[in-house]
Amino acid sequence: MTAAGIARYLFDADALICLRSLALVERLCSSERFPRPAVITQYVARHELSAIDGQIRELEAAGLVRVESILAKDPDFRRLRQGGVDKGEAEAISWAMAQPPERRPAFISLDRKGRATARENGVSAGDVMDLLVDLIEQSVLTTEEARERVAPWDDRRQQRGRPSDFKTFDEMLDRRRLNRWSG
Repeated sequence: MTAAGIARYLFDADALICLRSLALVERLCSSERFPRPAVITQYVARHELSAIDGQIRELEAAGLVRVESILAKDPDFRRLRQGGVDKGEAEAISWAMAQPPERRPAFISLDRKGRATARENGVSAGDVMDLLVDLIEQSVLTTEEARERVAPWDDRRQQRGRPSDFKTFDEMLDRRRLNRWSG
């Protein structure tokens, strides 16, 4: 677990679905090195991911995931929603903004606008590739294992969280190591 239960990652629904489709949720959950708990927000957990509610509740029970919520009348949430941010992303970003800056988790999202909005509001944000780079740097995953998990991205028609500028895993890994949380 991270220090005093501080979450290192905050996931949106699409990022979690992507990780699940790449068989990374199970792999990360089985790792003693994965920083626990990860956070998902109430709307994401109970609405956007309702089809996998059983798995979400198992992750919660195991202490791997914590579900957090905000009030619908939260001023940051309302401002983000009025600005056109999706409800799930707005809830996640608002929740992160309510944390002290030194305790804010990185927002992992496949939504480019959501990531940009998070960064504009003082929350570091990245995509699945940024997460993979971080996990490799922390020795949660090996480079070879990460490359193997995202092998579907080599097929340009495959969109499972594949960054739009992805050419090869090694090229993307080198680029993101230099410019973390840019996705």
